[in-house]
Order: sequence, then C-alpha cells, then structure tokens
Amino acid sequence: MFEMWKPFTALLVQGMGAPLTLQYIDSDLVTSLGARCMDGSAGGYYWLPAASAANASKLVMFIQGGGECRTVEDCQAWAQKSGSSKSWSWSLWPREVDDILAVDADYNEDFHDWTKLYIPYCSGDMHSGTRMTAISDLGGPYYFAGHNLIVGVLAQLERSAPSLSPSHVLVTGGSAGGIAAIVHADFFANRWKDAIVKVSPQGGFFYAGVTALSDLREQAMTPAAHLGFKDEWLPYLPERCATATSNNISMCTDAHFLYPYIKTPLYIR
Repeated sequence: MFEMWKPFTALLVQGMGAPLTLQYIDSDLVTSLGARCMDGSAGGYYWLPAASAANASKLVMFIQGGGECRTVEDCQAWAQKSGSSKSWSWSLWPREVDDILAVDADYNEDFHDWTKLYIPYCSGDMHSGTRMTAISDLGGPYYFAGHNLIVGVLAQLERSAPSLSPSHVLVTGGSAGGIAAIVHADFFANRWKDAIVKVSPQGGFFYAGVTALSDLREQAMTPAAHLGFKDEWLPYLPERCATATSNNISMCTDAHFLYPYIKTPLYIR
C-alpha cells in the first residue's frame, strides 16, 4: 500500500521542501549568556541549510513577533501562551513562518535557496531584555532576556554550523520581531563584519505622533515612552544611540528616534 503513495509523497515533499529543524541552545550557553525564555527554559532557533551550493554563504533570518508584556495581566497571559520553549515543535515548514523563508521559487524568487534562520519569540520583551536572573516585577518571576537569546542563538550557530561564514545576510521580522530587527541592525552587522548585512523589518517603524488604539478612544496622544521598551526588561540599546542620548530607553527603542543612529541599510515596508 505504501508503494502506491510514494510518487505522490515525493511530489509533495519536493513542492514544500525540507522543514526547518529546531536547535536548542546548549545548557552551558544558556547559563553563561542568560539565553532563557520567560519561564527559564532554554532558547533556540530553527534552521535549514541552503538548497544550492552557490548560495550556501547567504543567510536570511526571520525574527518572530507577537506583542509584548507591559502589565501584570499582560505578562501572565503572555507567559502562559508563549513564554516557554518546552512545547516547541521539532520542525516547521518554512512557509508556515513567513514567505521570505519559503523554498519555492514561485513564492520566494530571491531567497528560496538561501540558508534559513528563524528565531522564535519567548521573552515577551520585544527581543530586548538582558536580565540574567528572574525578577518578580510585572507578576513574575520572569526572565526578560530577549537580547540574550539572540546572542545565544549566534553562539550556538558557531557550534552547530561552524562552516557558516555569511557573505550576505538579510534580517527581517514581523511586529515585535520587526522592532528587534531594527534595534539589532548594527549588532548583526558588527557580528558579521565581512558580510553584506541589510535589514527589512515588517512593521515596527513607528512614526512621530502615532496613537495607540486605547489612547485614540480618549483622544490623547501616546507618549513615545509607551511605544518603547520597559525599564523592567533591562533592554539592550544600540551603542551609537545609547551614547548620543545618555542611554535614553524611550528614544533608542522607538524607530522614529533611533533611525538616524543606525548605520546598517534599512528597507522599511
């Protein structure tokens, strides 16, 4: 019976391509770098090698979005839904994540055969936090370690894919992942100094005077501080902006203010 389905299965797999596979961050890196989800579980990433030798050195990265955790109520709900890696699937089809990771040239003409990296979101802090220990603020104990998780992913990549030496890198992400892409643009460029690094966030570029829905109902302007990162997260700040603004969290995490301090090319959509 199985023999009868082999041709169909082969066509199906050929069309969908191979899946992204999960790689957890090693326990020693979790400890030394603080690369933990909100509940303390190990972070990780999904990975798919390039489909062609010609583009083996080209990497496209997608950073997952999904809101953030600002209040006790928000954080409780966010942690229960997304704050752990314990239930992550061992594999994902690329197009389930985003079309930019698709292996089908009809959907992804430019990047279909590049190496794929997907960073899931389990920190509730827009991938920004640098905390090494859990805190009870916002209803914890929670780890806010989104930046640490990104650092951990790159460290694990050096172990698990030591031959990877990117010549080209495209970083993108949606919503909170788009904000993370903007904030980490120069971080990635500095990490891969010999590569051409460009960033194309899907959302996350707030402009002056943007108003949140709750404030719109009250006919009030939303302060920039309400759009940026929170002190409780102990967020990572891009170095040039932090120096110029004396570590102003509000300015250095709102893309409208941060943009002039970013050297890496950005494509906003």
